[in-house]
Amino acid sequence: MKLMRILLVGFVLFTTQLAAQVKTVVFKEFESDEFLSSSKSLGKEGVALYGWDDKTTFVIRQLDTNLEQKNIWKITTEKSTRQTGMAWQEDKKRILVWFSVKGFFKYRLVVIDADKTKFKSLEVEFPSKTYPVSGMIPVNDEIWFNTRAKGGYFIYRLNITSGKFAVLDPAFGEAKPKAVISSLSVLSDNEVAIIHSYGPKKKRETDVKVVDAKGKTIVNSLLASVDAEKRNSILDATVTRLGEKDYALTGTYRKNSKKKVMGNGVYFARYSNQKVNYLSFFDYSDFEHFFDYRGEKASEKIEAKIEKKKSKGKDVTVNTLSISHAALPTADGLVFIAEYFYPTYRYEYTTQVVNGQTRQVRERVFDGFDYSHGMALGISSSGEKLWDQYIPLHNSYKPMVPVKFLKTFTDSSNTVTVLHTTGKYVFSSVLKNGTVNNNKWAVLHTIEEGQKEKWTNSASMWWYGKTFFVLEKQKTKEKGLLGKRTIKYYGAGVRVD
Repeated sequence: MKLMRILLVGFVLFTTQLAAQVKTVVFKEFESDEFLSSSKSLGKEGVALYGWDDKTTFVIRQLDTNLEQKNIWKITTEKSTRQTGMAWQEDKKRILVWFSVKGFFKYRLVVIDADKTKFKSLEVEFPSKTYPVSGMIPVNDEIWFNTRAKGGYFIYRLNITSGKFAVLDPAFGEAKPKAVISSLSVLSDNEVAIIHSYGPKKKRETDVKVVDAKGKTIVNSLLASVDAEKRNSILDATVTRLGEKDYALTGTYRKNSKKKVMGNGVYFARYSNQKVNYLSFFDYSDFEHFFDYRGEKASEKIEAKIEKKKSKGKDVTVNTLSISHAALPTADGLVFIAEYFYPTYRYEYTTQVVNGQTRQVRERVFDGFDYSHGMALGISSSGEKLWDQYIPLHNSYKPMVPVKFLKTFTDSSNTVTVLHTTGKYVFSSVLKNGTVNNNKWAVLHTIEEGQKEKWTNSASMWWYGKTFFVLEKQKTKEKGLLGKRTIKYYGAGVRVD
């Protein structure tokens, strides 16, 4: 194994503002044969770097919290195998890797004990015409899958030890026709939220069912006490467990059901004592900082137009696309965070011959989602809006389906830390008592004197405590040995205070 340079101290981060402090608690420069392009937090057990060594060898490299190698696993696969999921079970110190094998219904689960060098594999095959529609959800000694079949949506529970399937039929019944499971969310060791919608296309209603780790119902419907019109206005739902049979639901809502996916604000619902006791809707047009991403002058003009329309008694609607994070509990209540995006398009030109004549045809093609900004909303436990703050968001690429770029952490005090990376920059936002401190950090790399950067790719994730992990790949403009440009690889643990 080639030597890797480790810098535990002295790695410098510069900032455009000095109000917050960032510390690099560990930093490593990797050799090219030791770098893997993806990472997974293992908490205090370190971090897993993973990726393909070749077309049939999948490698997982476990590093400790000092980024020194602790273990390595090499998994041999068939050709055309895709790695489609990875999970870490903290209490069991177990890594789960999910592969889709060539074919529609065949899969492979690899179970790795982080304290051992050996691993076991389970060959998994779903019934005919049964399709997993989301990634694996570890629930104790099982993995749950949201699947779609001819008869509707079902939850398949895979026993990690035996490899046997058990089917959990949500049993929505006739009261919820054409039910579609949107997502599964693990709330605790023994609670899973089944977020779903039902009804005709133009009047679909959202609801949440909570079950235990064996599939037994805890709460059949969190929104049963809410009228149908309001359930129909809810676009998406995230669930936060506040206590025993005490839940907070947050997400976005729409004013007009004709706008199928465009949100107009944020809602909050508090379920306790077998009903929703608080239900609040917060319109984007009432936010103080929603348009801050447009710049000071532009945001002031937009806000002035909104106020003018409202003064004349007109309704103001702000239409957006967004992806929601589950609300974070704090000492004052909850902090809800969402990321806002919009579709982009490009034009492609093709040449066609019609009746012997050649002509060029221009076609508009979807080119992924670009992100405009993030927003944080402070909500009291009784459903009152406390504050809203703008979070800068610079997506490193344009995904074809919405993803979450912002990584968050809170220790349940009044402070929430948000971080993401783009290129060589780290962006952090520290929310405390309704205020926000947004910073941009430029990382000082070990580029040799006289060299210039051609590009830098980076990705971040929450690691443990207040520490985030950043994985980075950098290419220089100058050509080195064999006429190739120099590529450097980095990993760093970053803490924002």
